[in-house]
Amino acid sequence: MKPFWQPEEQRKNVLGAEYERIVNEAVIVQIPQKEQETGVKFWNAEEGGFDGITEETDFYLNEAGDPVVVFAPMRLHREQQEPWNL
Repeated sequence: MKPFWQPEEQRKNVLGAEYERIVNEAVIVQIPQKEQETGVKFWNAEEGGFDGITEETDFYLNEAGDPVVVFAPMRLHREQQEPWNL
């Protein structure tokens, strides 16, 4: 699927007004899980890693209608990153 490119107001309509907070909390919870699954150490904010999404963060809705965040390579760690279902 293609990234969901929409103005901020439309993103809020699709994901809800608190989407940035909700996504940030979900990613922070999932980082240790992804580290265990992949064996890859993810960078924390102090190391230049995840410190929150922005209005430019890409996402799409999967077939179930759930948002999937797409991080650019090297946004979280040095290896290629797959999208994260939230």
